[in-house]
Amino acid sequence: MNKLDQKGQPGLGDAFLKWVLTNQANPGKVEKIPVTPEQDADGNESYEEFPNHSALSSFDPSDRIFVAVAAIHHENPPILQAADSKWLGLWDEALQQAGIIVEYLCKDELQQIFDNKFS
Repeated sequence: MNKLDQKGQPGLGDAFLKWVLTNQANPGKVEKIPVTPEQDADGNESYEEFPNHSALSSFDPSDRIFVAVAAIHHENPPILQAADSKWLGLWDEALQQAGIIVEYLCKDELQQIFDNKFS
């Protein structure tokens, strides 16, 4: 919320934030999935529902909630990832092994960003 305009202008991210704020209490549009906060072995914020996979031990603590929710949701929804190349370059295989579906928007560009950063 610190980077977007709650009035929904001027961009798509702003419009999405406005939609979320408008509909967050509407059970016809938003389903809330409870997760159990905990700390991982390194003392980072995590969730009981986050997959126990050694390759995910370095997964960003601030993003773990998305994986935890997807892991326990009864419909196994995909996570849409558009900006963080580490999901694709570092953790994609482990997420797949844990049954987490990630759909990468602009996948080729994310791969190029990852390759430029980490090669």
